[in-house]
Amino acid sequence: MIMKKINQFSINTEKDPYKKSRDLVNFIEKQLNKKNFKIFIKRYSKATGLPKGILDYEIKQILSRTHNFENGRFKSIFNFTNIFKSSFIFFFTTLYILIFSKKMKKNIFFDVIFDEIESMEELSRINILKKNFKSYGVISNTKNFKNINLFYFNKFKYCDKKYILSNFYLFFIGYLIIAIKFSIKEKCNYIPLAANLIKQNIKYRTIFGQVKANHLHQERHYTTSSIKNYLFKRFGGKTVSCIQKNLIHLHSTGFYINTDIFFTLGRKTSLTIKFCGSKIKKIIPVGSIYIESKWLKSKKIKVPEYDIINFGGNNMFKFATNKNFLKNYYETFNWLNKISKEYPNLRIAVKHHFNNKYVDPMEIKILKKSNVKIIVSKGEADKNYSYGYAFKAKFACTFASTIAYELIGHNKPCFFLDPDGKNLEFLNNERYNNNWKIKSYHEFKKKVEEFLITKKKYSVKDKENFCLKSDNVSRKIANILKIYKNKI
Repeated sequence: MIMKKINQFSINTEKDPYKKSRDLVNFIEKQLNKKNFKIFIKRYSKATGLPKGILDYEIKQILSRTHNFENGRFKSIFNFTNIFKSSFIFFFTTLYILIFSKKMKKNIFFDVIFDEIESMEELSRINILKKNFKSYGVISNTKNFKNINLFYFNKFKYCDKKYILSNFYLFFIGYLIIAIKFSIKEKCNYIPLAANLIKQNIKYRTIFGQVKANHLHQERHYTTSSIKNYLFKRFGGKTVSCIQKNLIHLHSTGFYINTDIFFTLGRKTSLTIKFCGSKIKKIIPVGSIYIESKWLKSKKIKVPEYDIINFGGNNMFKFATNKNFLKNYYETFNWLNKISKEYPNLRIAVKHHFNNKYVDPMEIKILKKSNVKIIVSKGEADKNYSYGYAFKAKFACTFASTIAYELIGHNKPCFFLDPDGKNLEFLNNERYNNNWKIKSYHEFKKKVEEFLITKKKYSVKDKENFCLKSDNVSRKIANILKIYKNKI
């Protein structure tokens, strides 16, 4: 039986999301077991000095992130017709890196490095955590930070000139020839795949050749990298960790997570990972660093009180996995519209993420003739994220915001609006969260009436399945990293 190539592969997007996930992982695994792929990995391993297993897993990560989950196919960059364009880009990218490279000077050691800190908001989130370490450094693509130990890396400027020049032929000719030969054999364009491997290798050799640490901590589980992890440890690092920033989504953000320690929100919030090909040595529930820094240990900002508060998604159209995903998402706004007309005296609002500058025109259209307020704010209240609105509201709900797990874990009921129970990509089908799903408008209306009219008391059970108490998350993380410093 002839196996399909990357550019021929497709999945029926209407299939059960778990079956889709298994199909994708199985396909990727089988691809990398093919003779030509093994030869390709072996040659790049010899050329870069990176172990075959590290390159193998990095490729799996890249492939999962270049899969279009909405149409069930890999992106068109793998089409064989793109080989000439990709060769051109490959050559001039390596030329650019060489031109802007420089001799490395720094050689600094920290207790912990925080990777991919890209904004002042993200920097503020680690303020509590960094105090638990002897010293810390920050890797970022922005220079807008003051009074911190910053290692700036942006657009592949100032890479390690010595390393690049010592491998001059490989960078400009050798790597490209290997990729072209492999692409011709497979009748599939794998030059972008090779380019990703090379850039990751250069980037992290440059960074960790200058900035070393015991611990590497990341807040984005969906940008973990096996090459990053390997090179960090090759230059003296001990442990690599990341936190659960979002619900584990059966989308590109949820596949092939690679870390030593994964700090999760709750005891059961990482169950979906078992479908996603991830490689994690320790899963340790600790709670939410977000609610710790932005609510529990933050000055409380006064906000309006709402009867019903719905927490909107962040550009949800980017996370569509089938034709019904957005249909069901928009249906939740129809529910809000309908309940507002049945109970016109209720104060109802949709609260978007503080950093969400885009409000979907369809959302505006659905809610236009209702009394539902859309809150898109960068004002004072957003210093508390959405937690101020959440804890003050009488009834909280969302389609797929992580805040639901955080609230439930802190004894505040928050329900998922899940029309027909089909949002399994975000809301896995595990028993622990079924009681928090509302699957019809009739059920939604009944819950609203219970909370707002009959004022029924709702007991929050098994809170730690969703989110552990988060008043000391940072200290927990620091203590755990110190314990596992030489054990992983």
